[in-house]
Amino acid sequence: MIIDPVKMFAECLDGLYIDEDIVVVHTRLIPFKIKRENLEEICEILIDKIGKNKTIIMPSFTYSFSKKKIWSYHKSKSQAGMLTEYFREKIADERTIHPIHSVTILNNNYSISHNSQSSFGKGSAWEFICLNDVCNLSIGVGLNGGATICHYSEEFVQVNYRSYIKLEGEIFDKNNVKVDKTFTYYAREDGNNVTNNWGICEKDLIKNNIMKKKIFFKDIPVCYMNSKRATKFLIEKLSDDKKYLVEKE
Repeated sequence: MIIDPVKMFAECLDGLYIDEDIVVVHTRLIPFKIKRENLEEICEILIDKIGKNKTIIMPSFTYSFSKKKIWSYHKSKSQAGMLTEYFREKIADERTIHPIHSVTILNNNYSISHNSQSSFGKGSAWEFICLNDVCNLSIGVGLNGGATICHYSEEFVQVNYRSYIKLEGEIFDKNNVKVDKTFTYYAREDGNNVTNNWGICEKDLIKNNIMKKKIFFKDIPVCYMNSKRATKFLIEKLSDDKKYLVEKE
């Protein structure tokens, strides 16, 4: 029996109850076979299930900056999936400024902004997300692809398989004014052959009752966790073993 993709998406969120007032949402819509013409309805369902008065954050990452060397608050499209681009263009009220790891925000009740050179450093939007009671919700994807918060912990602990790279180029803010700041990204070093190992971490988060994971329609995951609790756990693990999040040699 073929199930309508929109109904599938809605069913995956049935019974979802989120305590936190702020929710960061990661999505992978491929398992649902959702089309662009469904995006408006999908957004309506998502906002209704989370809560219309809650602060909702979505990534609006622009990986192409490293080639294009230009980023615009208004014009640079999100490359984190088609729902994030629809949210950026049609729904969100604000966007943070970073040429790769920006986020868009609906109902910014907490004045979340990005005041850091680095993607995940002190004063960044991701620091706020990781150090406060925020629900990290991922739909259609598990920890691999649904937990950018892990990178904050990696930068905080200063893991030895990443290093800062300067993001050279032109960045334009909400008023189309060029930003006089050099941004950085704590990225994996080229040629170090390091591969993230999200499986062990996901199992540990579930085992420690931090992450909840449900499977719908046999293979569609929905995961959620409190980012503050998860970050505390990750920092402890990485402090003991800086290669906790990568494949061991």
